[in-house]
Amino acid sequence: MTDPEILHGCLKHDRRAQRALYEKHLPYLLAIIRRYGVAGEDVQDVVQETFTEIFITLAHFDPAVGPIRPWLARITIHRTLNHFRRTSRLNTNLKEAYPERVSASPEVIDTASVDAILAELNRLPPAYRLVFNLYVVDGYSHAEIGELLGITSEGSRTRLNRARAALRERLGTFAKNLP
Repeated sequence: MTDPEILHGCLKHDRRAQRALYEKHLPYLLAIIRRYGVAGEDVQDVVQETFTEIFITLAHFDPAVGPIRPWLARITIHRTLNHFRRTSRLNTNLKEAYPERVSASPEVIDTASVDAILAELNRLPPAYRLVFNLYVVDGYSHAEIGELLGITSEGSRTRLNRARAALRERLGTFAKNLP
């Protein structure tokens, strides 16, 4: 089934089309959820909430605006952030969880394996990891991040800088010009 056929079927509440949408896009959405640090049984909770919202709001998707994948990613990111808000992981005392380190110079990850980078990213406090993912990976602006997380754009910049510094420090010899 093509995406237009799947969308048409989903809008008619066709279970086969809903299943096709789920199976086609689940790996992509799981990667987003895991990248934000959701693990264990919480992953399935976020997946269920995400697909529930997708099916409820699918009538609002306009294929003329663009492909469905970015729309699905946006819903997934919002559901993941709601999960963090609900489980209170977003509001940890960041100064205590990870003290500020200013000495790191700009460097880019060059030879580090993707697994090593993701492992270190997942070790960051959730608030730092969320801002890093939203800004660096998903392309949100600091103003948008501030609105999503209920912080100022300056707070977003600060968390991003601390996340970058922590990653540079933790990745050590792998790090050169971290974006």
